[in-house]
Amino acid sequence: MSTRAALAAVLALAVAAPLAAQQRAGARAPELTIPSGWDDDWFAKMEKDQALKLTLAVADVGGKEELEFKAGVNVTELLGNAVAATGKFLVVERARLDEVLEEQKLQLTGVTDETKAVQLGNLLGSDAMLFTTVARADDRKGDVIRNPSGAYLVTKVEVVLDARLVNAETGEVMTSASERASREGRSTVDAANKPVGRSLDLTGLYADATREAAQRLAARVAAQYPLAGMVLKVAGQNITLNLGEDRGVKGGDRFIVFRKGAELKNPGTGEVSGYEKSVLGAIEVFATERQLSTGRLVQRQGTGAPKAGDLVISAPQP
Repeated sequence: MSTRAALAAVLALAVAAPLAAQQRAGARAPELTIPSGWDDDWFAKMEKDQALKLTLAVADVGGKEELEFKAGVNVTELLGNAVAATGKFLVVERARLDEVLEEQKLQLTGVTDETKAVQLGNLLGSDAMLFTTVARADDRKGDVIRNPSGAYLVTKVEVVLDARLVNAETGEVMTSASERASREGRSTVDAANKPVGRSLDLTGLYADATREAAQRLAARVAAQYPLAGMVLKVAGQNITLNLGEDRGVKGGDRFIVFRKGAELKNPGTGEVSGYEKSVLGAIEVFATERQLSTGRLVQRQGTGAPKAGDLVISAPQP
């Protein structure tokens, strides 16, 4: 055997190790299925854009005026940016949303009923709408801490955001969530516990707490949807996906790889209700770039092998 052939054999053995170990263990791996959350209507979106991104409209946050005064930030804009940063959504531009609201003579805030979500969803072409209200935005003085270097009054700021994610096609509330964030600051006091020196920057504390609450809420919203993409290339054991760091992919993430099959039609009407889908296995990512990731098959299912054009969907971590 030549040196080149020997190296190739060693490499093939190394990349096949996860599958071989699974077989040696004698344990039958659980059957792979497409995780809940997949919608066959997304096939059309992915055939056009390859990587699935759903369109989300973020309603003007209700009860935001006091918080915006205290934090010095635009709460609706902050939340919209946090949602966009998850990499799973195309957020409807605020100008476009305001234009449609003006044309339809509608108001859209965190207290708007879900029936308007369907109406606006059709007009905006959005998949879902996010309604949010400020449930709490206050600060409370706590204990005075005394030590050899001086005395400090602790003040705690807390921000709570409540939200409902609504399916813009059906009006169904997909999830309700409440996220809170807090920050603490210290101000110097004298022996009588009266403030001395520089005053506490409450605005900065409110801004930081608001930003964290928005990011947590955005993560909860993103968790309602799977991350889906496409196989771009298969080279030996390496499988390249069109999902990368900008979509939140990291080493160790797993994806179910599957293939679109024949149409499933309603026998009575002949309408297409969905498609057959063949699960081919599970891919584990070992390398990422900004828009790409590379993984290997760690579990095989069925007789087919992944190829370019197959689809992937994020799998629950084992």
